[in-house]
Amino acid sequence: MIRKVAASAALLATSTPAWARDEPAASVDSADDQAEARRRDGTEVVVTGQRTIPGGQVAKDSRLGILGDSDVYAAPFSVKAYTAELIRDQGARSINDIVAYDPSIRVSLSSTFVLDQSSIRGFLVISSSYLFDNLPGMTPSYGTVPIAHFDRVDIFKGPASALTAAVGTVGGTINLAPKRAIDVPVNSVTVSAQNDVLLGGHADFGRRFGPGGAFGVRVNVSAEKGTLFDGGRREQWTPTIALDYRGGPFRATIDAGYIEYKSEGPGVNYSLRPGATLPRAPDPTINITPRWSFTDNESWYAIGGAELDLAEGVTAYARYGENRQYVQRVNLSISALDSAGAFNVTGYSYGPWRNAKKTGEIGVRARAVTGPLTHNLVVSALQLKGGLSEFGGASTALTGQPAGSIYRPYPLADPYAAGLPADNIVGAVQPNLQSVAIADDIGAFDDRLRVILSARRQRLRQALYDQTRTTPTVAALFKVTPALSLYTNYAEALTQGAVAPSDGTVDNPGEQLPPYVSRQHELGAKWNAGRFGVTLAWFDIRQDFAVIADRRFVIGGEQRNRGVELETFGEPVKGTRVLGGAAWIDAIQSRTATGATTGRKALGVPEWTVNLGVEHDFAALPGFTVTARYIHTGKSFVDLVNTQVVPAWDRFDATARYRVQVQDTLLTVRTGVTNVFDDRYWTAGGRNIISVAAPRTWFTSLSADF
Repeated sequence: MIRKVAASAALLATSTPAWARDEPAASVDSADDQAEARRRDGTEVVVTGQRTIPGGQVAKDSRLGILGDSDVYAAPFSVKAYTAELIRDQGARSINDIVAYDPSIRVSLSSTFVLDQSSIRGFLVISSSYLFDNLPGMTPSYGTVPIAHFDRVDIFKGPASALTAAVGTVGGTINLAPKRAIDVPVNSVTVSAQNDVLLGGHADFGRRFGPGGAFGVRVNVSAEKGTLFDGGRREQWTPTIALDYRGGPFRATIDAGYIEYKSEGPGVNYSLRPGATLPRAPDPTINITPRWSFTDNESWYAIGGAELDLAEGVTAYARYGENRQYVQRVNLSISALDSAGAFNVTGYSYGPWRNAKKTGEIGVRARAVTGPLTHNLVVSALQLKGGLSEFGGASTALTGQPAGSIYRPYPLADPYAAGLPADNIVGAVQPNLQSVAIADDIGAFDDRLRVILSARRQRLRQALYDQTRTTPTVAALFKVTPALSLYTNYAEALTQGAVAPSDGTVDNPGEQLPPYVSRQHELGAKWNAGRFGVTLAWFDIRQDFAVIADRRFVIGGEQRNRGVELETFGEPVKGTRVLGGAAWIDAIQSRTATGATTGRKALGVPEWTVNLGVEHDFAALPGFTVTARYIHTGKSFVDLVNTQVVPAWDRFDATARYRVQVQDTLLTVRTGVTNVFDDRYWTAGGRNIISVAAPRTWFTSLSADF
C-alpha cells in the first residue's frame, strides 16, 4: 500500500532510543521517488514524518510521555497511534470519530453535542485532558478538537501519569501530535459535504527552506458551516501554524492555533428518573433543543519549545504554552426522563465563562551505558496553572410548563429575544498542578529486555484542597522471540477530581470533586507478524467514581474495571487491511458508601465490545478501495442498583475511495455511510448519561494532493 515514508528519520531518532525500534528508521525519498511510487501503486504518498505499520492506518511509533516516541511492539504498555491518512480516509471530524476503531473506547455524549468526550477502559476522558505533543492544558476545556490538523492520534491506555503528566485521566491518555514540515513540499486541499448541508474544507501546506532545510513551516486551515441531521446549525473555523528549526545541536518549535466554534440548537443528553425504564429511542432527527439555545466558543493556543544538545547523549529542553478560551452559552434545563420519554423544563440560563491555562516544562534527557545495560534517563519539571478563570451569567427557574417529550420538539419561546442579560462575570480560583518526574528506560540482554522505572511527585492545589503524592509507573517487556513479546506494568495517578457536567443534568455544574489516586495492573503480549500485528492485554484499574444523585454530582464509591483486550492492525494480505478488535470489561462498584451496591455493575460500561474494520483494494480497478466496519456494544446500566438497562446495539459503517493521478496531482474521492441500516438505539459511555445514536449519515469529499 505505502511504498515508503517521506520523513526526517533523524528527528525521530532524537526522541526514541535505537534499541526500542524493531527496524531501521525509514529512508527519506525524493519527490520524484515518491511520485513514481504513487504512479506504480495508484495509492497515496504519506505526507508525514512517521513510520507506519503496513497499510498506513496505524503508526509504527507512539508517544510514551516524557520518554518520547517508542516502537509500539517494544512498549511495555497498551499503545496505539492512528495516522493522518486514516483520519482523512474516514472523514473524521473529531476524536470521537476516529476512536470508533478501538474496542476499549466508547463515546459518552450525543454526536451533535458541543463536547468531545469518551471513555477508555470504562473511565471518562474529556477534551481538556488531551495532550498536545505531550504537553497538558493546551486543548480547549469546552468544545471539540478538529483532528485533521494533527499528524497522529496516540492512545496510551492506563493511568501512567508518571510518564504523561496527564490530568484527569485514568483509563488512558490521548495525545495529539501536530503536523510539521517534512523534507518534501506538502500541498493538499480537501472539500467535503455531510448530509447535504454541512459543507467543509481543509487546506494543508508545508515547506522546508534554508541551508539543509533547517527551517520548516506547516499551515493547516479548516472550516465547516451548515446544518446537522438534527437541525442544529454548526460553524467552525480553525487556522493553525507549526514552525520548526533544526540546526545541528539546537532545535526549536512554535505551534499556534485558533478555534472558533458556533452551535445553534446543540444536541442533548438525558438521564433517567429513579425507577423509570428506558423509553424507546426517538427519531434522532428530532431535536428538542430550541434554535435559540446556542454555544459560542473561541479559543487559541501558542506553544514554544527548544532543545539543545549539551554533550554527546545529553539534551536539555524547555517548553511553554498558553491556552485561552471564551465561551457563551444559552442553555435549556430539563428534568430526567420518565418511562414514556416525558420530561419537564426546569429553567433556562445564560452562562459566559473564560478559561486560561499556562503550562511550562523543563527537562534533561541523557543516554548512557553501564556494563550490559543501556539507559535513557529523563528528568522533567512541569507546572500547569489555570482552568476556569471567570464565570457569570444568569439563570431562571420555570414551573408550570407543559410536559415535554423526546418524540417532538419543545415549543418554548426565546426568553432572550430582546437581548442577553448582563454577564455579571466574577473571578475564580484557578487550580495549580506542580510536578517533578524522573524516568529510566533500561535495555538489557541485547535489547531483549526493556524495563521502565519512573515516578512523579505531584501537587494539586485548588480552593478546596491541596494534595501531594508520589505516583510510580513500573513496566517491563521481554522479547521471547524476535516476533513475540510479553510485558507487564503497574501504574498510579493522582487524578484531578471529575468536573460536574454543564449540560443541564445537575444543579452543581462545573463543580470539581477532590483528587483521588487510581491504580492499574496490566499483563500483555504483542506479536509482530511483519505485515500485521496482534496485541493482547489484561488489566485491572481501580479509582473513586462520581455519580449524579438528587441532581448533584458527587463521589459514589470505588470502581474496579477488570478486562481483556484483543486487537489487530496492519495488512495481513497485500491489499487487505484490518484494524480493531474485541474487549471484555467487568466493571463493578467494589466499595460504596453504604455497601448497598457493592458488587453491582458500574455505570455505563458494557461488558462486551467489538470494533472491527476491514479495508480492501480492488486489483481490477487500481486506486479503488472499500472499507467495512462493524461495531458491537453490549448492554450497560445507568443506575447504581442495575435496574435501568441500556440494551446492546450493533452498527455497520462503510466507506469507499478512488484515487487517480492527473498529471502531477493526485485526486481522491471519498464517500462513506455511518449506521448503514439506520438503526435507532440509545448509547451510554462511562456514566449514567444516555444519548440517542446518530441516524444513517453520509459524507463525501474530494482531495487534491499536488
